[in-house]
Order: sequence, then C-alpha cells, then structure tokens
Amino acid sequence: MAAGVFNITIEQGIYFETNFNLKDAAGSAINITSYDFKSEIRNKNDNSLVKTFTCAIVNGSEGAMKITMAGSDTADIPQRNLVYDLIAKDSTDKYRRYLEGKVNVVDTITSTAGL
Repeated sequence: MAAGVFNITIEQGIYFETNFNLKDAAGSAINITSYDFKSEIRNKNDNSLVKTFTCAIVNGSEGAMKITMAGSDTADIPQRNLVYDLIAKDSTDKYRRYLEGKVNVVDTITSTAGL
C-alpha cells in the first residue's frame, strides 16, 4: 500500500502537534501497540535533514498516534521546499511508510518572548 498524502503547516516558534489514525486498505484500524515510529522533515532539493518529530502512540489498538515538535525546534525551521514522511517498524521488523507530504512553514507575527 502506498503512503497516504497529508500536507502539514508549521508555525515558526509555536508548538506543533497533529494526530493520525492509521488504517489498513479496508478502513480498519491498524493495531500499532508494538510499533516504533520515526518522522523527519527534509529539504526536498538535497534530502538534507532539517528536523525530527517526536512520535507517540496515543491508543495503539485503535491505530491512534501523533507527531509533535517543541516551539524551540519549530523556531528555526527555514521557509523553503520541505517534505516529511512517517515510517513505522512493526513487531516482525517490517518497515512501512504510512504518510508523506509537504511541509509549509509560516512565520508568526507576535513574539513569544516574555510569555
């Protein structure tokens, strides 16, 4: 099964979180309880690593997980041609690529200094 496409927008300096419910081709939840996940932002032009997301399982039996990034990490993400994907390793050491997409980075207007 090909990776699903889900584009994301990250605001510089702001905490980022998005949740996913992973499903199989029939639309049933994938039990991800024993899975390990990795998700990275890379430069589309030269494939250089920009940032790595923190991945967490929210409800494994329902296929619910999330990726997050601290505001201190989003602050210095450049506004350029970026992409990400979400890779998982299951309990039988099979690797699967569940999601991919473009990363849109926008600047914030208000400074978070002093909050």
